[in-house]
Amino acid sequence: VRQNCITPENYYGSCVTLSYCPQVTQVFQVTDRRTAQNYVFALQRACGTRSVNGDPVVCCTRPITNAVTTTERPTNPFLPTEGSFVRPQPQPQPRTTEAPTRNPFFSTTTTARPTAAPVTSAPQILPAGPSCRIPPGKLGVCVDIKSCQSVVSELLVKQNDAEFAKYVQGLNLLCNRVGQMVCCPTGQNEATQAPVVAVNSNEIPRRLPTVEEGCGYTAVTFKKIVGGTVAKPGSWPWIALIGYDDASSSPFKCGGALITARHVITAAHCIRDDLTFVRLGEHDLGTDAEARHVDIPVVRRESHPDYNRRNGRGDIAILYLERNVEFISGSIAPICMPSSPSLRAKSYVGSSPFVAGWGKTQEGGQSATVLNELMIPVMDNSVCRTSYAKVMRYFSEDQFDKAVICAGVLSGGKDTCQGDSGGPLMTVEGINNQQRFYLIGVVSYGVGCARPDVPGVYSSTQYFMDWILQKVQDTN
Repeated sequence: VRQNCITPENYYGSCVTLSYCPQVTQVFQVTDRRTAQNYVFALQRACGTRSVNGDPVVCCTRPITNAVTTTERPTNPFLPTEGSFVRPQPQPQPRTTEAPTRNPFFSTTTTARPTAAPVTSAPQILPAGPSCRIPPGKLGVCVDIKSCQSVVSELLVKQNDAEFAKYVQGLNLLCNRVGQMVCCPTGQNEATQAPVVAVNSNEIPRRLPTVEEGCGYTAVTFKKIVGGTVAKPGSWPWIALIGYDDASSSPFKCGGALITARHVITAAHCIRDDLTFVRLGEHDLGTDAEARHVDIPVVRRESHPDYNRRNGRGDIAILYLERNVEFISGSIAPICMPSSPSLRAKSYVGSSPFVAGWGKTQEGGQSATVLNELMIPVMDNSVCRTSYAKVMRYFSEDQFDKAVICAGVLSGGKDTCQGDSGGPLMTVEGINNQQRFYLIGVVSYGVGCARPDVPGVYSSTQYFMDWILQKVQDTN
């Protein structure tokens, strides 16, 4: 089908009569009638506000392609009786040529996936709501998803698109996961600001950095490791690789997260006598040309004193670097920590935080050479308790208390694997009108890799925050 128009959400489409665009019918199922009618009017205007035998011509991304094989025109769901659908008054448009009785855009070829068109539409008028920011720099307003025409329209086009589903989850996350609220783009961009650079200092850090000092900032848009995707360079500037003096294979066997210029949080089970250095600023292990990474020796390492090797509880550790690392915009920066009373007490059950790492991309497979990322849902700890009991891995009552976070996809296929141990579980929070990432969990253990019905287990930084603060303060 030839594409000759652009929809309100900036996708290329074909001008066809409304009867041959069944996807538009679904608009009335997900939003109120007035919003749906306004959307249909916009589709009409994209094709010159014209009709064929009383049937409006609309811009359709997925028209029925076998329309020429039928002699009877399908019933138009929007025209049940004459006059029941109020048509907009024709407006002057460049394209005013009367359409032929036979639509020349019909063919028997399957319609290709909609192609994004250049953004030229005017800013959307939205109900008043809390303002929000969609990285990297788009302004939005938190409204119910049904009131966000641009998201609803694109959702209809991408109903089966897993990546767009993640994007919508992210829009909900930007509005603090309140009901069906989403950060709805207004079509405006915020004033260009200089990139946030974490504050460098020669002083030994004995406290956590603040939002004002640049923690948790990434300039990369998130849409945000089996079933995951390759991360963009600079997406996670606090991600760390833990290096070992092991000549038998790759020196990197665990991950971690930079929380100050001199401290890295990882898993206690990653602590070994041959742990020697931390690499920061890495992206692709297969080349030295793509990212500006640095290797810094580790001079001290401490596991939590209550770490239980049998049930995995207390699987968290802190590494002390030889010197302060230099923060570099878009490459190296610390992640924020949930140290405030409100964040310590917050439940993330039902949310979908991010994990990232260079671990195996499938059970028994090779480790990734490029940083991967993934969103996984957080479940109630009772889900892990039941799942691990079924596979004979439930050892004690306190194994799944508040010291851990249970997260994963029960259908399988999405998880962190060996090599991602110690890596970060990250969520975004709105602080002082800024979106920043926080370290809420540390990859601890699982059964196999992304197996169905067995979520992964993460040590909760919220639970161990007092110990972390004490260890940061106790820096020589």
